[in-house]
Amino acid sequence: MHDVAVYIGDGKLAQASISEHCAAYGSGGDQTGHETNIRSYYNYPWNCYL
Repeated sequence: MHDVAVYIGDGKLAQASISEHCAAYGSGGDQTGHETNIRSYYNYPWNCYL
């Protein structure tokens, strides 16, 4: 899986974690209304930190 997440403060992440195909490929944007979300921070073995 290829998530992109940004810590936005107050213990929250804004993330894009899945496409309309339930995969790491797809069209730009959020076709399903569930491809992007804001959720509580979770501990994950992130590949990099900025």
